[in-house]
Amino acid sequence: MSEPFNCSKTGRCANCKADTRFTLHRKFGCNASENFVWKCDACDRLNPDNKRLFIPREEVEARLTLERIALLPVIMPPFEARCPVCGDRGTELHHWAPVAMFGRSEADKWPKDYLCKTHHDDWHRTVTPQLTTDQ
Repeated sequence: MSEPFNCSKTGRCANCKADTRFTLHRKFGCNASENFVWKCDACDRLNPDNKRLFIPREEVEARLTLERIALLPVIMPPFEARCPVCGDRGTELHHWAPVAMFGRSEADKWPKDYLCKTHHDDWHRTVTPQLTTDQ
């Protein structure tokens, strides 16, 4: 294992502007995907540095044991929405104003919906093929 990976860090939150602590969390999506995110202890904003949507799994697994990962706080989806296109459950949040184009704070002001992985990927492949797929 490489250098220790702290499950918390301090910094200035880009959302609430507080000098605070960020805690590493496991975040599950409605589609059962598991991701790793930092959460601001002051305002509960995810990834408060606005630099990336998720911490790469490889980065976390390289620095934490599986036992330590299992002990991280968990964020579960608030509900299991249905995809408005096909009706499937197991959806993920879709920003109609892509974060990569609008920035996180502006994109959050625009409508959002839950799409199944297939239709979410289809939308981005068709409408925003120049952007990364993690929007």
